[in-house]
Parts: sequence; C-alpha cells; structure tokens
Amino acid sequence: MQNIMSRNKPGLFFVTIFFFGCVIIAACQGKPSTTTAPTAIDQSQFPWSVEVTKSEAVKDLSGSEAAQQYNGDVTQIQFVEKPADGDMFLLVELTVTKQVAGASTFAWKNLSVKDGSGNSYTRMENDTFLQNYNFPRLKSTNLTLGTNKGFICFEIPAEAVKGDLSLVYTSAEMSLEIPLSH
Repeated sequence: MQNIMSRNKPGLFFVTIFFFGCVIIAACQGKPSTTTAPTAIDQSQFPWSVEVTKSEAVKDLSGSEAAQQYNGDVTQIQFVEKPADGDMFLLVELTVTKQVAGASTFAWKNLSVKDGSGNSYTRMENDTFLQNYNFPRLKSTNLTLGTNKGFICFEIPAEAVKGDLSLVYTSAEMSLEIPLSH
C-alpha cells in the first residue's frame, strides 16, 4: 500500500501546480492593463497635422567619426554634446504635414513642450548638432509645404523629465496638445 501512495504523490503535485497556475493566469487576465496606447487626436480640421513618432530624454549625446589624415592614417574624432547643468535633452521625432492648401506656415515659435507644472520650453535655437549623431534633423525654418520628417531638440530641466510632458502647438488656426512618452 505504501508503494502505491508514493507513486501518486508526484501526480498529485503536478495536478496541484497546474491548478494554481490556471488560477493565476485567470486572475491576471481580469486585471486592467496599466499600459495604454497613445490616444489618437483627430487633426483633420487643422491646416497642419503633427505626429510624434517617438521622444526620448538623454543626459548627453556622444559619437565618433572616422577622418582620414593627409598621410593616409584614419583617426577617430569624438563628439560630445551636453546640456547645461541640471538639464537634459529631449529629442522628439516628428512628422509635420500640410493638409490645407494656402494655409499659413507652421511656425516653430508656436511649438513648445509643457511639463506637468505648466512650464513651457521652446525648441533649441540651434539643434544642428543632431546631425553629428545620425538623427535626421527637421529644418528649423518655418514650414510651408508638404510632409516634413525629422528630429527636434529641447533642453529642459531633469526634474521636468520625471513628470508628464506634452508637445503643444498653438496658433490662430489651431491648438494642439500631444502627450509625450519618454
């Protein structure tokens, strides 16, 4: 009799594990997900559509480039770009598309990043350094035609990065606020 009982213990063990596994899976499926997809904003009535592909906050940018010397040797040139003390770079990849013929320009002075406290930060006046780090840069002149894609850069306090951020465009024709995930 003892021999039969010892054979059933492993079977009982696996049945018990299977049962608790099913209970855990069922319990997990009943909980709402905390990850949400970005809310699509209807921009069809605006003269310009603005799509944020991605955004990322970084402490600095670094890279290198090979340069050939006059004697034929190749040397690596190091690039490093750092924000002011206590700040971070916020890189935002955008697609800005003109939707209405004859509409006014897309003016960079109307675009900002707003933090959770309501502070606004404008695009860096000179973010041409992005090209040194293989980020295709969106031109900084006002946009007048077509579809324009690329990165722009903001310099914002590191504390602001910890909270909610949104990209805001306000003009006489449109007001738009897009939440950023970083």
